[in-house]
Amino acid sequence: MINIAGKLISNKVNNIRFFLNYPKIDIEEENDHVQKFVELVNKSIKNEVDIFEEIVINTYFEENIIGNVNAISEFQIAFNRGNIISMPMEFTQIIGLTDISHIYSYNYDFDLMKKITLEDIFKEIEEEYKVLGELADLANGKKAPYISFERYILASYFEDIIEAANIRLEKMTGDRFSLIRKTSKSKGAGQKGLELEIYDNYTDSSRDVSSLSGGESFKASLSLALGLSDIVQSNAGGVSLDTMFVDEGFGTLDPQSLDNAIDSLLELQRGGRLVGIISHVEELKERIDAKLEVTSTSKGSKVEFNIL
Repeated sequence: MINIAGKLISNKVNNIRFFLNYPKIDIEEENDHVQKFVELVNKSIKNEVDIFEEIVINTYFEENIIGNVNAISEFQIAFNRGNIISMPMEFTQIIGLTDISHIYSYNYDFDLMKKITLEDIFKEIEEEYKVLGELADLANGKKAPYISFERYILASYFEDIIEAANIRLEKMTGDRFSLIRKTSKSKGAGQKGLELEIYDNYTDSSRDVSSLSGGESFKASLSLALGLSDIVQSNAGGVSLDTMFVDEGFGTLDPQSLDNAIDSLLELQRGGRLVGIISHVEELKERIDAKLEVTSTSKGSKVEFNIL
């Protein structure tokens, strides 16, 4: 590892004030050859500073300058990775009509123990960012397996929700259907990981959930809602979801499916939850003990609460 510290020469020669800031390189390396190379680089940098100081003094006297002069040098660390450094250093001073200024760049590879060009450093940066770019594409789901890091985390929770949902879906469908998470990439540029398929035990095959009928879709949706409720409650650190409302959808169910759906909701009620159902289905209303009936009249809606 390379450490770069700033060294400062602050002195005054006659009326010339020097503020010369330059780098001192240190490397955590036991190899004697590398250490000797570091010493040579430091000596070369210090030599540049001494030459600048000497030029300023000589020019000051040659120009017969009267008054005070400040001579400055500064450096910046442009690149310092993998034992490769790039440090531009600027020397600047105007004395009379003479402009003493130049920028010198120190570019070294301490593994190869040689001076390198900026092109070599750009290649190093390009390779580094290429790897970072590939990692970013992978994390954002733009490369195989085409699932973002966020979706990967969500997918692990989704598996738990699906497992809880299938307990009820299999009961509602007589063990015919179960939900599975789709792992293959869909058509187009979209990501995968949070899509569902339905597995049909009758045909021993899976298909897209969009192929389900209205009643089957309602059962799957209700099962997912109940599964989500179970998982959120079990992972929420004591948060309790005691109330649930189901709005419509029961009209798409046949009598047997309706009975299965109601049994699932009654099971929740027996577990201590309050389940509210919003529906126009007459068969369903007959199965509910406590009802809040809303009737539309010419004078407005009328609300009546009934308990069987």
